[in-house]
Amino acid sequence: MRFYFSIIVTLGVILATSALQAQPHNFVVYSLAQGLPQSQVYATLQDSKGYLWLGTQGGGLCRFDGLDFQTFTTEHGLPSNYVNAVFEDTQHRLWVGTNAGLCFLNGTTVEKIPAVETNGLQIFAFCETPEKQLWVGTDQGVFTCNAESKTLNRANLPHFSEKRAVWSFISTEQGIWAATDLGAFRLGNAPLSLNVKNGLLSNAVRGFALDARRRLWIATAGGGVAVFDENTGKIVERYPNPAWTTCLLSDPDGNIWVGTSDNGLAIYNPADSSWLNITEKQGFPHHYVRSMTIDNGGNSWVGTSGGGLVKFLGRQPFIHYGPAQGLAGSRVYAIQPDSRGRLLMAVSQAGLQVLDSFGIAPFALDSGRLSGVKTKTVAEDQFGRVWVGTEGRGALVFDTGGVISVPGLPSNMIQKIIPGAAGEMWVATTAGLARVNYSAGFNSRVYGQKDGLKGLIISTLFMDARGGLWFADQLGNLGFIQNGKVEKIYGEAQGLPGPPVRCMATNAAGRIWVGIKGGGIYEADGTAEPLRFFKLNTPKKMASDNIYLLVFDAAGNLWAGSESGVDKITFEQGKVTDNQHFGRNEGFLGIETCQDAAFCDRFGNLWFGTMNGLMKYTPSSRKAADVPPILHFEAVTLFYKPLHQTKYTAWVNPTGGLLPGLELPWNENHLSFEFRAVDLAHPDALRYRWRLDGSPNAQWSPLSTQTAVNFAGLQPGSYTFAVQATADGIHFSEAQTAAFVILQPFWQHAGFQIAMGLLILGLILWIVSRRIRRIRVMEAEKRAQLEVQNKLLQLEQKALQLQMNPHFIFNALNSIQSLVSSGDANEARLQIGHFAQLMRGILNNSRKPLISLKEEADTLDQYLRLEQFCQQNKFTYHITLPGNTDPEELEIPPMMIQPFVENAVIHGVSHLKRPGNIEVVFTFSDHTLHCAIRDNGVGREAAAQLRQERKPGHQSVAMAVTRERLEALRTGSGEPAFQIRDVLDVAGEIAGTEVLIQIPVTLNY
Repeated sequence: MRFYFSIIVTLGVILATSALQAQPHNFVVYSLAQGLPQSQVYATLQDSKGYLWLGTQGGGLCRFDGLDFQTFTTEHGLPSNYVNAVFEDTQHRLWVGTNAGLCFLNGTTVEKIPAVETNGLQIFAFCETPEKQLWVGTDQGVFTCNAESKTLNRANLPHFSEKRAVWSFISTEQGIWAATDLGAFRLGNAPLSLNVKNGLLSNAVRGFALDARRRLWIATAGGGVAVFDENTGKIVERYPNPAWTTCLLSDPDGNIWVGTSDNGLAIYNPADSSWLNITEKQGFPHHYVRSMTIDNGGNSWVGTSGGGLVKFLGRQPFIHYGPAQGLAGSRVYAIQPDSRGRLLMAVSQAGLQVLDSFGIAPFALDSGRLSGVKTKTVAEDQFGRVWVGTEGRGALVFDTGGVISVPGLPSNMIQKIIPGAAGEMWVATTAGLARVNYSAGFNSRVYGQKDGLKGLIISTLFMDARGGLWFADQLGNLGFIQNGKVEKIYGEAQGLPGPPVRCMATNAAGRIWVGIKGGGIYEADGTAEPLRFFKLNTPKKMASDNIYLLVFDAAGNLWAGSESGVDKITFEQGKVTDNQHFGRNEGFLGIETCQDAAFCDRFGNLWFGTMNGLMKYTPSSRKAADVPPILHFEAVTLFYKPLHQTKYTAWVNPTGGLLPGLELPWNENHLSFEFRAVDLAHPDALRYRWRLDGSPNAQWSPLSTQTAVNFAGLQPGSYTFAVQATADGIHFSEAQTAAFVILQPFWQHAGFQIAMGLLILGLILWIVSRRIRRIRVMEAEKRAQLEVQNKLLQLEQKALQLQMNPHFIFNALNSIQSLVSSGDANEARLQIGHFAQLMRGILNNSRKPLISLKEEADTLDQYLRLEQFCQQNKFTYHITLPGNTDPEELEIPPMMIQPFVENAVIHGVSHLKRPGNIEVVFTFSDHTLHCAIRDNGVGREAAAQLRQERKPGHQSVAMAVTRERLEALRTGSGEPAFQIRDVLDVAGEIAGTEVLIQIPVTLNY
């Protein structure tokens, strides 16, 4: 029995797959809700830039880029809003035929063509002859059109002179065929007519198509389709049904598409001579088909009379099931395969349905029990009984014996049911988790917070390959149960972001992936301890981070469902190498997926429950052609002004970009390029890269959604701007290029530079020769002036050296005068002698450029001794000469130390209320005399304040001159000429000032 049962199950799955393959054509409908201005689409065409053009009845002309519709109406210059035909000629002009005449588009500007013979022509068709002449099919015959002169004239066709309506054209190897109400006519050098006398079933010819064998298919109104072989001159096949045909289309696979006025589409497959009819019963929006075209990706576009525009996705690997295929509603909340090879589905609030070899049918055991209630989860136990979880009615078990309500659950709001070990089922609710043992009745073990659960609203369950149960709650925690016990709880401390976990998946290696509400996908190594989660990074941004489901396919790719479709994530050696989105444009018509509603069957097919029906993905080695986007230039601007509005308009390519030969002056070097790609299959995935050949960094830019590039301040040179577009980062469009030259300014040309060089050289020679003569004349005068200036400088230096503080001299003389007045003649004579000796020493020293250190020390001693006499505050001093060298042998410039010593007396110790002390210490090393002048005065800050109070703004001239002399002596040493710093006592208080001086010396042995 088991053997036969297995055979039945296998056959059931195969038949179910076959049933699905009988629905090979998915399609997307665009109507008013998507932006189409009118639902009657009488003309369809994809132009050379990739745009899809649509002619509507009352809504004007419409341009579609895969995302947005742009409409042109009579307000933009159209003769009428009733458009019957759209055509692009070899010059890439877009011609538009309306009920009130003809026009063409020059960019986005409408140019009308007036009719010469009559007004109000209705235009139905276009054709371009091998001689590049445009033929126009009208309600009054064939006309020719000249775009340059904007004239429309009746065509001179000797064998076709009737003023009859021409509905369509087609060009073959033997001529151009016209469709009329009197049959089909071949125009040109080999005229021929076909009508009912030649085998057509109706003279009302509406359209043509060429099949793979170059045979002419002819559509008629009321007589079906006939196939004409031009080589034999005979009609070789007739298809009277469908009878009321309107248009024909041959697709890349060789199929012939037949549009009808009363029964939708009929598709003929020449491989098996079979017909497939697609009508309103299959969800087709309208029975009246008016136009068809094929885009560069191989997808068919069908315009209807009242149902809008239909895009067929025949090459996509997705198959869609909706109400037209038997679903009781649009929303498939849960899916589950059963042991009988059927697919169980929880559909809207209509209960369970099954998909098997006979199609979609109600679940026989339901009998309306689930009507009006939302079923969120479906599972099957080991006995083949079906478990369903509902919102409000708890968990129900369907068996051949009846329906059982599962007792003992913590809540009737069921989130998820999955099978556990033999004889048990796990049930997630909004009030906790339950383990139901059904091997001996229905006994429920409830898990709550006392068992370790942190959140009681359990959002999902997952059983790993080792038999461990994973659960997630609405607080964003993930838990693990082993042997009936809650072993671990993982949350934000382990890297999870916090929002609820909606779904989980693991691979054979034990790695765990979790889908987060609004947070993307997180992954962890399930074999590692402690477990740590990290966000999954993908090469391209995913369509949404709001993850509803996760499922692995047979090839190890991870699929993630969101409200925007599904994303396929590819791994290689455990690393993410690629990700690809599938949405409406890629054939995933379900769009928004439902939580945890996905699985991979034994044949490798993926099934998805969505808010818009059931989706199936069938892996196949046959892939749709990888067609890159079509890229074009939108505009080129010079200093933000369109180039066609400048004097360089002759270099603007009418199809976009630049014509060869554009040369711009050096100061007109700010160019901008605007570009645009069109990909009807992946309009929201377009990205661009560009480069500027001739620039210092001529490399491709990173991929970006930017559609304009500015280049400011370009240097003279030859440049080529190149741009490419891609939708997947792998297949790039052909590079669009624009070459131009920035000319050099006249002063950079070689001839001008040589001429200017010779002129400058001659001018330099003339200036140099004249200068030499003047120098020779002035040399003697300058020499005399320099000698005089030298003497003056020496005198000025001596005058500076003789400067001494006049207050000191005044105080000294006053002190001596007071001695005389007091009658102390002996002391007065002694001080006068000291004063005279000091003045004599200063006078003698100032006449010499260098004096010995001994002489400088003696002068300092005489000066300090006299200051002791003059100052009211008594102080002591001590001068220490270097012990390692004879002071008579060291020579220095005179009067270098005295100004600093004078400062120590006047600004240091003179303000003390205690006895002062001044030390002058000389040391010698490395041809440098080091002098330290220390006092125990009031310090620099107090002295400066006293000086400002006494003489505000006073600057010491002697100190400034001495500083300049010291700096001049030490030029190039890199060290300061002298340093002044405070002396601190043991308590850190200021206890005086110290000046450190370094003077280069001359040794005189």
